[in-house]
Amino acid sequence: MKAVFVMFVCCIELACTRDATPPTSTSTSTSTSTSTSTSASTETSNLRPSLVEAPPDAEVGSFLRTERSRAVKDGRIVLVEVGASWCPPCRTLKAAIARGELDGVLDGVTLIAFDADAHGPRLDLLGYQSKFIPYFAVPRPDARASDLQLDAKIPKDATGAQIGATLAPLVAAARRGG
Repeated sequence: MKAVFVMFVCCIELACTRDATPPTSTSTSTSTSTSTSTSASTETSNLRPSLVEAPPDAEVGSFLRTERSRAVKDGRIVLVEVGASWCPPCRTLKAAIARGELDGVLDGVTLIAFDADAHGPRLDLLGYQSKFIPYFAVPRPDARASDLQLDAKIPKDATGAQIGATLAPLVAAARRGG
């Protein structure tokens, strides 16, 4: 029992929380492309994961309905990611997508990324509520969060491959339709 509690506490301390204060840093972060589907082949680019980052001033529901509709029309699975620019696993995830490290796990997935700091209260109203980030959910057509959600307490030092393995069951459930 004590070992389980210690492991739980360690996970909490190593994961990013939505209520954490963003660290002040003088380093500059690298910008990620809004879409990683740049392959010359339409078939290949439709399979590669794509990343759509919501602008800070986006009206969350409208933006999500529009982007979800576009992705579904193209035959893609849609995941919402709630993260933050200061969250290490959030940055790792985006970099791994850009480098093609998650091409197998996230084939045919459009990841719509929201910033917890900029969009948090508006996301909460739509059911995207989690203590930890990154947080993932499959959106419904009305932009609300479905029951397919992942609040995994991903460690701050997780690799792209580890994040992909964590996402795999959610992606598989989304492919099955729930």
